[in-house]
Amino acid sequence: MNEPDSFDLLLKERFDREASVLASISDPNVVRYVAHGLEGGLTPWIAMEWIEGRTLEAVYRAGRENPAQKPGPPELTRWFAQAAGALAAVHAAGVLHRDLKPGNILLDRQG
Repeated sequence: MNEPDSFDLLLKERFDREASVLASISDPNVVRYVAHGLEGGLTPWIAMEWIEGRTLEAVYRAGRENPAQKPGPPELTRWFAQAAGALAAVHAAGVLHRDLKPGNILLDRQG
């Protein structure tokens, strides 16, 4: 295996810094960091807390297929307030999510 060049070392340092920032975020509406590493010394990975539940996108689809499952204004208001609080915590740590969409908003079994 070749020795890592300075670019590889910079990428690893950046990856480690990003993982450290993730580990520092503590908010009840942000999925918790668990661990990170390099598979085979080459492929970066980050493990996050497992959330049992559904995405907001799945809830939306279920409501379209079955109107009885459509969430009402109180649920939607609560979910968006929680998402906004999570984004505030992430932004306070200096992170910009860059992929906020219904498929990336997880609702646990309690909502």
